[in-house]
Amino acid sequence: MKILYLISETNISGSILSFLTLVDFVKQKGDTPFVIIPNNNINFVNFLKSQNIPFFTIPLIFHCYPSKKCGHWAKRFLLTCFMLFREFQNIRRLNKVIKDIKPDIIHTNVGPLTTGHYAAKKNGIPHIWHIREYGDLDFDLKIFPSKQYFHKLLNQDFVISITKKLFEYNKLKTNSNAFVIYNGVRGKDDIHYVFPKAKYFLCASRISPEKGHPDIIIAFSKFHKNHPEYKLVILGDGNHNYIETLKRLANEHNCSDAIIFKGFVSNVSDYMQKATALLVGSHFEGFGRMTAEACFDGCIVIGKNSGGTQEILSQTGGFLYNTPNELLHFMEKTATFSAETYHSIAKKAQETAQEIFSVEGYTKKIYSIYTRVLKT
Repeated sequence: MKILYLISETNISGSILSFLTLVDFVKQKGDTPFVIIPNNNINFVNFLKSQNIPFFTIPLIFHCYPSKKCGHWAKRFLLTCFMLFREFQNIRRLNKVIKDIKPDIIHTNVGPLTTGHYAAKKNGIPHIWHIREYGDLDFDLKIFPSKQYFHKLLNQDFVISITKKLFEYNKLKTNSNAFVIYNGVRGKDDIHYVFPKAKYFLCASRISPEKGHPDIIIAFSKFHKNHPEYKLVILGDGNHNYIETLKRLANEHNCSDAIIFKGFVSNVSDYMQKATALLVGSHFEGFGRMTAEACFDGCIVIGKNSGGTQEILSQTGGFLYNTPNELLHFMEKTATFSAETYHSIAKKAQETAQEIFSVEGYTKKIYSIYTRVLKT
């Protein structure tokens, strides 16, 4: 079986980690993956070469309207026309790749990429759409020409949604070829538990507006007044100007000395295992990889009551908040847990995560979809 994957980025993110996990499994099964990458990020290219994964570079773009931040409507109109022209070019390029390698399945790794859908229809090849994001609610993306049209396209294909909420949001209930499969984030036995916990709370995500860092900083500033020994450790990269805005916010709330911006780290798990809790402030998380990983690491999660965070914590346990004051309440509560109470909550989350967020379960379910696709 030959599977052609389309990905939208080459930086390490939750969607890319899930993609790499899947490709590794496909290779182990003796099948052949091919990848369309949007740019020649040298680190990612070298990785693909080291794994003997054939790849082609096509500058894939999201099939979306330009942001209103781009300026006057006339400029946005021209940018929309340019987007459509580039999409047409990309479909032609992809058609050439398809004729060359003759894949059995085309698998698009994120929602807003429509190139794979159109090329698959042109060449009579089954197409799988992996829906990992809301688009508009989390990244302010406006699908062209409309969300209703996008839903129509989805219902012509096989679809994998990474949460039930995304499944419902994209009107997939009537599609008999649409499935909910949670991301696999760890091997089933890759679990840890450390106690006592260190005196810090943890944020681990891309640093950008949709991740909700301001509410976390405000809640922590209030917590810090009564618990000056605690720190807030923020992991992840982001726009320099936005990070500076967050630092100014911390300074305004008199807690800048207690907040540590560590940037990107490769050993997130080490921080997670020792943290008093993971704080997840995302307004509409598609899935919430860090939330699931925290469960494997024996770390209680306090997360925003929305999106994938809400769906995960409703199954694993943890705490959901709507306001900074509610977040503060759960921070106070978690910091005072006895060893027995903390272990009880963390252990339940860990056992649930092993059952529904393991790499083993994820890859087997995806592969079963491939088998089903080829039989239709």
